[in-house]
Amino acid sequence: MSDAISKPIGLLKSTGYSGSTFTKDRMAIGPCDHVDTKLIAVFVDAVQRLYAAVAAARTLPENPGPERNALQQLLVASAAIAATEGEAIITLCSFGLCAPARIHGRALGDIARRCLLLPDRPDVALQMYASIEASRKELLKKVPEDHPARKALEPRFAEVDSKTMEQIEHRAYDEDDQDEGMFMGPYEAKMLSKWNHADIIALADAGTRLLAADERVRTTLVIDYDADLMIHRALGKVLAILHVMIEMFGVNLRTELNGLIERHAEFVPRFQAETAALEARLGVGEAKPAN
Repeated sequence: MSDAISKPIGLLKSTGYSGSTFTKDRMAIGPCDHVDTKLIAVFVDAVQRLYAAVAAARTLPENPGPERNALQQLLVASAAIAATEGEAIITLCSFGLCAPARIHGRALGDIARRCLLLPDRPDVALQMYASIEASRKELLKKVPEDHPARKALEPRFAEVDSKTMEQIEHRAYDEDDQDEGMFMGPYEAKMLSKWNHADIIALADAGTRLLAADERVRTTLVIDYDADLMIHRALGKVLAILHVMIEMFGVNLRTELNGLIERHAEFVPRFQAETAALEARLGVGEAKPAN
């Protein structure tokens, strides 16, 4: 086997602080014909700041200790992926591809939950950090038994007998008392994954759209005129992750975060009114007094 296959590939190592709070890359943003352009603009600024926070927090002073090192590695890498998920929502929704963007909203919720959990549980961070070989072993089980790669790699994992990251994370969530509504409740997580997984509920939705479509079949399928609520919720998750990065690593973006929170708050009354109207249509909410 080559070294690339036989040697474990670890995460980044802390070698000393040398970060930057600025990034020069630009995101692809479309004409925003079907989403609130002001909401997208706030989301763009938030994701750019998250990228900057990741750039600034890439390294820590040497020898931070195993738990602190694991916590730093997992938070920075999680925030980095969260930034890419936020950018995917921005790009897809701004070009009208709202329905395919939903799964990225779910991913942001999962990452936000982790980032809010780990600062208070560095022991869990260390367990998750050490789970890479067990997680690779679990993934290898998905390879067909007669595949050359499985036969070559199985001996490497023969002595691995520990929990995967997924198992460790789920157990920690079961022990935790966080308010799920802050990041991703079970209903929201399920609904945001149905379109991309072609669940029967999504198939029924697609069928209804097709029946109502004129010659613009594609537009009818990909656009979600209620996407602003998903974007609003996703923005809140990005701000939560950015807050964690600032608190944990002292990234100098507190003023920018406060400004983003104020801009985000401007949309809250609108979505509260829309939620109340939906509940009224569904007959949900406070019971009405009897006549």
